[in-house]
Amino acid sequence: MRSTLLLTAIPAIAFICTTATSAQDPAQAAHARATQVLRLLQLHSVQKDLELVADQVDDLVKLDVTRRQLISRLSRINDFEFDERKRVYTAFQQDLTRLEQQATAILLPHQLKRLNQIVFQEMVEAGEPHCGLTHFRAVEHLGLVEPQLQVVRAKALEAESKFKKRVDELMAELAKAKQEARAEVLSTLTPEQRKKYDELVGEPVKLREE
Repeated sequence: MRSTLLLTAIPAIAFICTTATSAQDPAQAAHARATQVLRLLQLHSVQKDLELVADQVDDLVKLDVTRRQLISRLSRINDFEFDERKRVYTAFQQDLTRLEQQATAILLPHQLKRLNQIVFQEMVEAGEPHCGLTHFRAVEHLGLVEPQLQVVRAKALEAESKFKKRVDELMAELAKAKQEARAEVLSTLTPEQRKKYDELVGEPVKLREE
């Protein structure tokens, strides 16, 4: 259980502050939201949370087929010259945004409100420890202004440092516990068997890049 929690926490480090603070132009922001919304609406857990009926799910599935077709066409973008690539990608962004608008139009008002909460929740999880407070939606909704935002950013950086340090400590603890557990199991072997085991395994190698 502990190792599962650790493995869940580690990816968060890589995403700290990226979603909440990244500067995007309107087209990029719309594209990012469209991608997120269309992906979330295909998740059974989200559909269940929104209490979608069968007809709504069927309509969303049809839109997802279209989305996959758009992505398939985009995969051939390298066949074009630079200017054409830019045009194709811009068209893809616009088509995806239209799909998102069609998808959200399928939802009832209370379902759309809940979806927006889920969208923001996901951004908060990815943007810890800012808690999404520097995202433009939170800034507008909460009426946050400077210098309060400066305090939030400073506190987030401090919390991030503490978080990383704690994760490093937990990872070291996990590695030690793993070695101790392996040692207990290997202690059941005879000296000759242990020698053969070491020959079978060989010198340790890092299979994952740091």
